Amino acid sequence: MEQILELVYSQHKMRIPESIQFSMETPHKQVILRSDSIRLIQLLSNILDNAIKFTQKGNITIGYSIDHSQYLTLFVKDSGIGISEEEQNLIFDRFYKCNEFTQGPGLGLSICAAIAQLFEANINVESKPGEGSCFSIHIPIRKDDQIPLGEDKEIEPQFPTNTDHNTENDENQSQKATLLIAEDIESNFLLLKTIIGNRCRILWAKNGKEAIELYRNNPVDLILLDIKMPEMGGIETLKEIRKSSTDIPIIMQTAYAFDSDKDIAIEAGCTGFITKPINPVIVKQTISNYISSIIW
Repeated sequence: MEQILELVYSQHKMRIPESIQFSMETPHKQVILRSDSIRLIQLLSNILDNAIKFTQKGNITIGYSIDHSQYLTLFVKDSGIGISEEEQNLIFDRFYKCNEFTQGPGLGLSICAAIAQLFEANINVESKPGEGSCFSIHIPIRKDDQIPLGEDKEIEPQFPTNTDHNTENDENQSQKATLLIAEDIESNFLLLKTIIGNRCRILWAKNGKEAIELYRNNPVDLILLDIKMPEMGGIETLKEIRKSSTDIPIIMQTAYAFDSDKDIAIEAGCTGFITKPINPVIVKQTISNYISSIIW
């Protein structure tokens, strides 16, 4: 669970205003869920997005706790505007809005409720207007989920630990489409790698210069290009690659998707955008739009 929380934490940290203290809490005892890591990431991200939306100052905390080795409880606590008792019974309904003057939670929390059902979990909220909210997801721990500390087993989900540019080495890689991910933050790359799985041959560039070199030396089918990177940024990299090819699909990924960024990227020849925090469903759909042979 620590790995999943760290991924969600790093994905959202850059979006947290300076007026809010963002923290993560985990117990000393480890629990490993043999479960769908992508759904867990989506579940936590949706709740955290909601906390950020309605918290102007104070603190937001994500974490998990263990209840008598029977339940693992994921939680997101905030010091935001809070929710009345009456509204707490409605917020998981599709498109519910607190009032006509504020943006409601929309589909995010109803999706969370649906995901929680997949895990046979309960999702609850405790809140008081003006004092903040705490969303919690209680997931049953099965016997094969729980692994004592010190036991020599790998933690799931399993992320690659090597730093080679080509992260896939099996004999069938030559038959797969090749996807180049240009991303300088390792946790962001690992999240994308987890979402995509082994359906593509994946190349990893940590900056624009490496992306150009990998593109020139490999048969790349699709590029996911981060706008903000060291040494050479995404826009400059995009322009350089477009000198060699006007056909290769290039999807810009960014947490700073202002209209000016989009206009510049579109003018430079980008194919589309993926905004952070990463939504696994959108990532898969975007890739399938350009590589039809992939079946999720």
